[in-house]
Amino acid sequence: MSLCHYDVYECENSSAPVLMILHGLLGSSENWRTLAKRFSEYYSVYCVDCRNHGKSFHDDEMNYQVMAQDVFELMDHLNLEKVMIMGHSMGGKVVLSCLTIDESRFSKAVVVDIAARQYEYHHLSLLEQMNALDLSSFTTRSDVDKVFMEAVSNKGIRSFLLKNLKRDSEGHFYWQCNVSALLDSYPKIMGAISFEKKSSCRVCFIKGEFSDYINKEDERFFSKNFDSMSCVEIYGAGHWVQAEQPDMFYKVVREFCD
Repeated sequence: MSLCHYDVYECENSSAPVLMILHGLLGSSENWRTLAKRFSEYYSVYCVDCRNHGKSFHDDEMNYQVMAQDVFELMDHLNLEKVMIMGHSMGGKVVLSCLTIDESRFSKAVVVDIAARQYEYHHLSLLEQMNALDLSSFTTRSDVDKVFMEAVSNKGIRSFLLKNLKRDSEGHFYWQCNVSALLDSYPKIMGAISFEKKSSCRVCFIKGEFSDYINKEDERFFSKNFDSMSCVEIYGAGHWVQAEQPDMFYKVVREFCD
């Protein structure tokens, strides 16, 4: 059994509740380091690298069922009977999948800027470009950055993407994430999460003001499928809510989790 890599931010209070955090597509636990340190004042925080991301194992199989199972196996390994769980984008869908399998393991859930429905293939061309790129022909990160300028005009998003670019022991570039597996599994990653029954877990959905990932129809779906839910809009934020408005995001999560 392969376990996902995780980083722990311990709370001084040994009896503090546990908050588990899951990143989005092409992200990693490192993306959450700053906020995790802030949250660790009140919770024991576990930032997890999903399979095929960060320092976690690579596997050709990738769908929300197996990613949810990864979460349960990690919780069992860590002897975590019940946790609060939060996920952004793809990680948010993993959270929703976990709730459909065994919601009793979660006291509360935070789903950041994602709904349960199927999404358009926004990242497909980017993944194809990453997969086709011959990294052996590059010597500097800035040269790789230039290749993606046309496809990704936003410098901040390119910087986020290039966090996946690492050097091996001989100084050669490689993608830390499993690009080929992400590309092959992309339709499943963009796919919908099915709810067969209403969830009783307390869930907070957080959306960015300028993001279209959660719309009014999604909010109606949330109300229909969750007994106890709220949907909070973070003003001045797009899809990367936690990075664009970290203080407001932190406040909303703290108020919900307490």
